[in-house]
Amino acid sequence: MTRNCIYVNGILLLLIVQVTASFAQRQPGFDFVENKGQWDDSIHYKAQLPAGKVHISDGGFAYFYASAEDLHHINDLMETGQSVDSEMVRLHNYQVNYVGANEQLSYSTTEARTHYINYFYGEDQSKWRGHVGLYGKVIQHQVYEGIDVAIYSKGKSLKYDFMLAPGADPALIRLQFEGVNPVLTTEGHLKITTSVNEITEQAPYAYQVINGNEVAVSCHFQLNNNQVTFALPDGYDPQYPLVIDPELVFTTFSGGGDFANGYFSYCTTYDKEGCLYAAGVPLWGLWPYPPEWPTTPGSFQEEYTTIYGPMVCINKYNPTGSALVYSTYYGGSGPNDLPHAMIVNDDNELILAGSTGSFNLPITEDAFDSDKSGGTDIFIAHFTEDGSDLIGATYVGGNIGNSINGIDMFSTFGLNNQNKTSPIELALDDAG
Repeated sequence: MTRNCIYVNGILLLLIVQVTASFAQRQPGFDFVENKGQWDDSIHYKAQLPAGKVHISDGGFAYFYASAEDLHHINDLMETGQSVDSEMVRLHNYQVNYVGANEQLSYSTTEARTHYINYFYGEDQSKWRGHVGLYGKVIQHQVYEGIDVAIYSKGKSLKYDFMLAPGADPALIRLQFEGVNPVLTTEGHLKITTSVNEITEQAPYAYQVINGNEVAVSCHFQLNNNQVTFALPDGYDPQYPLVIDPELVFTTFSGGGDFANGYFSYCTTYDKEGCLYAAGVPLWGLWPYPPEWPTTPGSFQEEYTTIYGPMVCINKYNPTGSALVYSTYYGGSGPNDLPHAMIVNDDNELILAGSTGSFNLPITEDAFDSDKSGGTDIFIAHFTEDGSDLIGATYVGGNIGNSINGIDMFSTFGLNNQNKTSPIELALDDAG
């Protein structure tokens, strides 16, 4: 195999940009990311929510939220170059469990997205995954006898429909809330207040399609000891399918704002087809690999750098910028895995150089240096054309810090005496 040589020179202007919306046009609604082995086996799909995320498992849903107020404060510190190492973020997780449901479910998906995600996290290659799919709708089959659950979104609201086959018993559906104490409002909505936000499950709408016509069915929540069931006081025709359709509306967040797309962009490049590559560090989206959350649902706190410790995210866009081709996450347990320069060779293979504090960075077997040495080392990673595999990755460094760019990643405006810059650019030899 031909080994390409990469030269790390001395010029790169650090560009830091906060992006509040994706560069490419995205399909509306939430993306449900499949689990191809990159996460715990109990999680089948994940989706990013406003200031949080949801896990979908056989047993139900697990929600994780962060305080937008705390993130606002940390953003203010970042923009003035102040340390955020000791800043705490309030978080809350709660679960909605199917009571008495079947234990092993089958799944199907629809509305497949055109882009995909690649995950390279840590030194365990068995956890690296490429071409991870995203979907607009996930269907859990036979959650209860004759009852499927369709999970999707409507704008910024999360929806889950209980779809009952003819003859299925709606009394089987029981939802147990853990980590919160929902209350019923006078309008029939379910109000869920966490330590960091408020969510409303709107009063359910139920209907049947009979002879091609949608027929509304009277339906409302019943709440008893944090367990929710559905009442159908006027009955329905059991010879036809029945749909029960609640909707989650993320009504308020402490401090306000949707931070799912916050992003520091560090470097960009392009390939011979005109595709654009942007590498940076997401600010607000909870990381794909957070620490183990408390086993008991409820409120808790973590240091910002523990749950958001920088991890490289690379986005590839088509030549017109109208569509995202893929996103690649690359990094270890931290701290501060940062991208600094990229280049694409004639085979459309992306080569990335950056700095890292991780001892468990994804490194290939034939690496020039497989172990981190100093406090901060340089890394170089070479990806396949589709970004789904590593051709090569290595540390480069000695016994002291060797950061390509020692600037505080969160100092977005100006420099201070704590920031050291050693800009770089990448160049390839004749072999590419």
